[in-house]
Amino acid sequence: MTVHSKGSSEFVAEATEIVDILGRDLLALDKSTDSDTQPYLVNGIFRAAHSLKGLASMFGQDRIAQLAHKCEDLLDNLRLGRLELSAAVLNALVEAVEVFQALLEEADIKLSSLVSDLLGLSARRILQALAEGETDAATLATLADQRLRATPEQLRDALGACTNLNPSIGGSSPWPSRNGD
Repeated sequence: MTVHSKGSSEFVAEATEIVDILGRDLLALDKSTDSDTQPYLVNGIFRAAHSLKGLASMFGQDRIAQLAHKCEDLLDNLRLGRLELSAAVLNALVEAVEVFQALLEEADIKLSSLVSDLLGLSARRILQALAEGETDAATLATLADQRLRATPEQLRDALGACTNLNPSIGGSSPWPSRNGD
């Protein structure tokens, strides 16, 4: 997996956690009738939107960053008393959370697609080499896309698992196991 892909997967995980917090705190704000806790909740939601904006900007997720910025502006107006907390405001913020979730799913699918494409390309190279008689795990590992960084041991394990799951692939692995079997 590339450093970018690894970073992207970490972005999706971290951003998802922030969006979950946003959703939870918005629900608490909606149920809150205590005017003393509302400012505390609004400040927390503001900080979460601010964190999401910064994280998304850092990873080039402009649509998420722009939406988070709009939420941040709305929440800042709530914090400063320029805007009343109303059902319409809460609904807009809840809808934003739903859009964040959809955008994060899209980012995750794009990441999965990238990894799948890299794996497919590497698999074709490795299968071609195997068809031509190559059996050295270190040589085969070099055929994998460098962004995947497969070690000979990982490749040996993966190919061994494939042959164990489907004996028609070749019976057993042509390499000895790490245990020396």
